[in-house]
Amino acid sequence: MAKRPTKETDRQASPPRQSAQDTIQLETLDHAPFQEQPQVTQLREEVLTVNKRWVKAGEVRLRKKVTEETKEVPYELAHEEVDIQRVPVNRALGENETAEPRQEGDTLVIPVVEEEMVVTKRMVVREEVRITRRKVTTQQKASGTLKREELVVDTQGDLTTGDESNTPNS
Repeated sequence: MAKRPTKETDRQASPPRQSAQDTIQLETLDHAPFQEQPQVTQLREEVLTVNKRWVKAGEVRLRKKVTEETKEVPYELAHEEVDIQRVPVNRALGENETAEPRQEGDTLVIPVVEEEMVVTKRMVVREEVRITRRKVTTQQKASGTLKREELVVDTQGDLTTGDESNTPNS
């Protein structure tokens, strides 16, 4: 259908703003020509959005405990014995030096050697502790109350609307 020309005297009432619902009230004037212009209103609803962030849930602390214990280690030492005149020397052998028998005039000098116990203490890595961080994701549910606007059409008189979801109220 073609639109009819409008006059400046034609007027449409703007909908008054009410709490959670918008009400659109159409007034028809006896002297106003019929207009086929749709009235538009927006229907809104709230949407729930979930955001997440990292928060400190706890911590892990590691500490070492040092324990001491005395151990006896059995060992065997070998030595040589000779029943001859002994001359104290008390000299340690050099790194590549050996104690070989030698002749000094009419005397055969046989060095008598013995093993000397040398105890060393050293640090030994007994074990390693390995800690691996891993990300764990769990499903959670978030709930909240959402508001949604719905359209309610109230009519007075014998007006009919194109909206079939609402029946006219008398």
